[in-house]
Amino acid sequence: MSEQEYEYPSGRGAERVDETMRALLQVLPESVVVVDHKGCILFLNDRAQALFGYAAAEVEGNPLAMFLPERCAEIHGSHLAAFFNNPQSHPMRQGMDLTARRKNGEEFPVEVSLSFLNTTAGILALAFIVDISQRNEREWDLQARNQELDAFAHMVAHDLKSSLTLLIGYADLLLSEFTSMSDTEVSDMLDTIVRSGRKMNTIIQELLLFAGLRNKQFESGLVSSQEIIHSAMLRLSAEIDQNNAQIEIPDKFVDALGYDPWLEEVWLNYLSNAIKYGGRPPIIRIGSEKQGALVRFWVKDNGKGLTLQQQEGLFQPFTRRHTDILDGHGLGLSIVKRIVTKLGGFVGVESTLGEGSTFYFALPAAPTDASSATQPSSHPHPE
Repeated sequence: MSEQEYEYPSGRGAERVDETMRALLQVLPESVVVVDHKGCILFLNDRAQALFGYAAAEVEGNPLAMFLPERCAEIHGSHLAAFFNNPQSHPMRQGMDLTARRKNGEEFPVEVSLSFLNTTAGILALAFIVDISQRNEREWDLQARNQELDAFAHMVAHDLKSSLTLLIGYADLLLSEFTSMSDTEVSDMLDTIVRSGRKMNTIIQELLLFAGLRNKQFESGLVSSQEIIHSAMLRLSAEIDQNNAQIEIPDKFVDALGYDPWLEEVWLNYLSNAIKYGGRPPIIRIGSEKQGALVRFWVKDNGKGLTLQQQEGLFQPFTRRHTDILDGHGLGLSIVKRIVTKLGGFVGVESTLGEGSTFYFALPAAPTDASSATQPSSHPHPE
């Protein structure tokens, strides 16, 4: 704004802002409030009225402090006095959080830039106000994502490096000592190499799935629970045979809505954990039940169970279920949570020491008319 004097018509409050200035302030994209040296509101444009929830007649002539939480009123008064002693156009308290208050008492973060008019009626301050709630949320989300990616990089790099080191070490040993080894020793080493390679492949597959969940579209339809579970069990056939796992599957599941390819990964993770951390042998029960507008699916194992401390953070990225068992890389359950959340459901665990654990997830129930549930629709789900 120019420091030229601007001639206002005589009058008090909003009458001191003529129609020309009002029109100019109305077309600005920001919320604008005009105050005098006493901090009294002379004018606010339509955007400011919408932002604070007040009509112009409710606030004009009142102290600007009515837009502030009570705890901020005193310090704001000193800032306002300092501004009028040396008026300059600048962002207000740049780099610091400012808080405003709406008519309903709701507080929200704002960014305020100040300018001024040197008028015959005195210096007037113009406050340009922007609600930065969404921007702050995006910044917090970005910060959380960056922290998650840091943890992600360390976890995946550690697990890949461990498996690769083991694979290379045994391969080198075979290469140099093969002729002097027994058939049993060679077979054991080759088995370790294969298992290390499979583990690396699993990590990479889950890494790709984890990254692909961010903005991928999916078609929601009637879930084929029996087929999905049998497909997941087929992928786990080696682990099932090796651990002599017993898995009890009901003849029928409650109908729900979801996306089969993603839900196979959910069942794969739940069943894999039940095999790893179940009893010896693992006895695993699977089931479903209607709960209002949702269907709850569950996997119950006969393991040692989990303490409340162990249950905390299970579905957060890069946490392991048991610190003394390092064959999991902490990505599976976080993938489960992401998938089920995107499908409109939620995840959880119930566990008692000595009585095993029940991991569950809930999905929207299918309509009573099953035929309507089989009609897929495309849903973009940004993270």
